[in-house]
Amino acid sequence: MIGYFDHETGMVPRPTVVYDKKGVNDPHDNPSLMIDDEGYIWVFVSGRGQKRPGFKYRSRLPFNIDRFDEISSEEMTYP
Repeated sequence: MIGYFDHETGMVPRPTVVYDKKGVNDPHDNPSLMIDDEGYIWVFVSGRGQKRPGFKYRSRLPFNIDRFDEISSEEMTYP
């Protein structure tokens, strides 16, 4: 999931689910984030070697967490 802190309201709105690992309970699978020069938010969901693939997602709009598109699924550990 991804969320943000709204400085105007002092609240954290409901987060957006980017990808659900459906029962995987392995901290090696934790995602990492990056914001590129155009403001798109990238989510790199780690996999576990060849056992589970990793995923790359990009926000549909710059600086917006409402929707993400899957860019790739591949062997990716520790992004």
